[in-house]
Amino acid sequence: GSRSRGVKAAGPDRPVGAMLSDEATLLTDLPDCVLGRILAALDGASLSRAGGTCRGLASIDSSQAWERLCEQAGAPNSGAAPAERYRKHAATLCRECRRP
Repeated sequence: GSRSRGVKAAGPDRPVGAMLSDEATLLTDLPDCVLGRILAALDGASLSRAGGTCRGLASIDSSQAWERLCEQAGAPNSGAAPAERYRKHAATLCRECRRP
């Protein structure tokens, strides 16, 4: 079926590459698995900004990307959601060297 702006979704008969060549393709039209990979490549500040750019991106589950950032940063597991854990940990870091 077609999605917003007449863009056809990727699927078995329509690879992602064909979808990406459409002029009207929006970032939020990409399959969730592709968006997940893009989000996973972002740093904390960029991931936070991406979620704030539009409702479509804010609705994508980015918890795995936040969890990866928490692990990389050594953020303690407080039981809070990964994005909140990362935010609290980042607030404790030096603004110049980004270390505790």
